Amino acid sequence: MAAKAAVHQWHHHEDVNRLVLVDRLDHKSNHTLYHPTGKGGRDMWGGGEPGRQGRLDGSTGKACK
Repeated sequence: MAAKAAVHQWHHHEDVNRLVLVDRLDHKSNHTLYHPTGKGGRDMWGGGEPGRQGRLDGSTGKACK
C-alpha cells in the first residue's frame, strides 16, 4: 500500500510559540500570505535547540543577550 502525502502541516507563526495546522498545498501556493516578512516563525523562534530553549529573540531570530 502506497503512503499518502500529508494533507496538513504545522505552520510556525511569527508569534512566538504559535503553531497553526494548515492545508499543505495552501501553505505552499500562498507562501507570501503565511510569511509576509519573508521569514517565518521556524526561522524566528523554532531554530533548533536554541529556539526550543527560548534562547532566540522572537522578533529578530537572533540569540538573546
